Amino acid sequence: MKTLSLALRNLLRNRRRSLTTLLAMVIGAVTILVFGGYSRNITYSLQTSYVIRGGHLQIQRKDYFLYGSGNPAAYGIQGYQRVIELVAHDPVLAPMLTVVTPTLSLGGIAGNFAEGLSRTIIGTGVIVDDRNRMRRWNEYGIPINIPAFALTGSAEDSVVVGTGVACDGSAPLGHQAAVCVRRTAARPDRRGGRTRGGIGVRVADQSHGTD
Repeated sequence: MKTLSLALRNLLRNRRRSLTTLLAMVIGAVTILVFGGYSRNITYSLQTSYVIRGGHLQIQRKDYFLYGSGNPAAYGIQGYQRVIELVAHDPVLAPMLTVVTPTLSLGGIAGNFAEGLSRTIIGTGVIVDDRNRMRRWNEYGIPINIPAFALTGSAEDSVVVGTGVACDGSAPLGHQAAVCVRRTAARPDRRGGRTRGGIGVRVADQSHGTD
């Protein structure tokens, strides 16, 4: 009791010093909380963005990221439907899954040969309804409003063309365009995403070609 009384008297003896010390402690604590929350918000936002676009888990063949871009046909998964079925019925993963969907991905050259124009491109094929379900994943409650996929309600063979390709004339709408992939015809990989509060899956496949 004497100790507390002595401490109180010391605090009251120099009120200005005590107030300055208290204010410094408050500012330090608030700073830590603000920047800690800011850092955590960035982390959660990045995780949410990644899951929305790619799912929690991706499945590709071995060395796909090392050599797949140079020879995509050789590094796809034949019979990817079987892989999706295995994942969807896995006793551990199944309760955590929301979406399992394939994605077609390729890189190549789009050309408007009549005009002598060409441009490197990256193409991605998705199942629109599945991708919209992925876009609704927001486990951390980030205050973002992601619109529906641009192809929602369109035909199965509809595409979205980037402004660079559309505007420079290399593949204008209404003109014949060709897509060429190095070494082989475009037998692109399929990736799918499955998302929910727990886990998501992407499956790579290149079993379908465009010879």
